[in-house]
Amino acid sequence: MNKILSGMAILGLLNSASIMAAGSDELWEVSSKMEMPGMPMAMPAQTSKVCLKKGNENDPNNAIPKSREQDCKMSDVKVAGNKSTWKMKCEGRNPMTGDGEMTRGDGTYSGKTVLHAKHGNMTMTYQGKRIGTCQAKG
Repeated sequence: MNKILSGMAILGLLNSASIMAAGSDELWEVSSKMEMPGMPMAMPAQTSKVCLKKGNENDPNNAIPKSREQDCKMSDVKVAGNKSTWKMKCEGRNPMTGDGEMTRGDGTYSGKTVLHAKHGNMTMTYQGKRIGTCQAKG
């Protein structure tokens, strides 16, 4: 269960940040919080810094972390004004499906992803803000 939650936290951080970046390589501070009904204790919010290469914001599949244990794909991506929505399906060791939405501001965003897995539903909320520039790898 901890591997699922850790993986989903990483997925949420990369997912949310990659979709929102615009312009040249940018440094984003991303905070996320995972909630799962029935968990005896709430997981603390996590904050990390993510460097995004120019162009990654245009392909949401670049946002999905590659893993030998999990193969996730995004579909039905829609952008209307400052709001984006998508569906996702992860196959592999811990299969799951989900729906996500995000609202962009000027150098900021916030959103949530609801995931459905064998062990129950999970909701990840996140917010990010652009804090500078960086040199993305690759």
